[in-house]
Amino acid sequence: MNKFAKTAGLVIAGIIVGLLFFAVATKDTSFGGVYQQVVQNFDKGIVTSDISSINALTETGSTLTISQTGATRTLTEQELIDNNVIEIADTAGSAALVLTLPATSTMVRLLPNASDRREWIIDNQHAAATTTTITAGTGIDLIAYTTNDDVIDGLEVSILTCWRKTVNTDVYCLTSELLKAD
Repeated sequence: MNKFAKTAGLVIAGIIVGLLFFAVATKDTSFGGVYQQVVQNFDKGIVTSDISSINALTETGSTLTISQTGATRTLTEQELIDNNVIEIADTAGSAALVLTLPATSTMVRLLPNASDRREWIIDNQHAAATTTTITAGTGIDLIAYTTNDDVIDGLEVSILTCWRKTVNTDVYCLTSELLKAD
């Protein structure tokens, strides 16, 4: 069992025990040392040094809107940390955009440990004929289902999933262009 599962299990067990105690107890009831220890632990807060692992599983975040017209744009680690959706705005005179992922040497907070994983939605809102191409930064191995999944056509969406390799400090990024189904 991994550290996250153990921590999550302990938190859930503690909450259940706490709720049971409060459900049957009155203000004047004392349950002794075990109850007191549970109360002290809750008062201190159940926060572990692995809080970043919990954040990585949370489906929250902001949208990074890129309004650049053409050329190349390199994403930063902070932009990837702060956002779950990358929206390529349809601006006047939009030209094809090359969206470059940051070098793995700059991903020290984003994917610090082997097997750490993050996922983003890239929404290309350009006109149908205007593409956005995802390119790899240094240390990234870009993989896809087909040889063209790194090119997101206008008005289409892609899922980008990146994870830290276990054999070295490189990162695999899987890109998969999705087509509108309706």
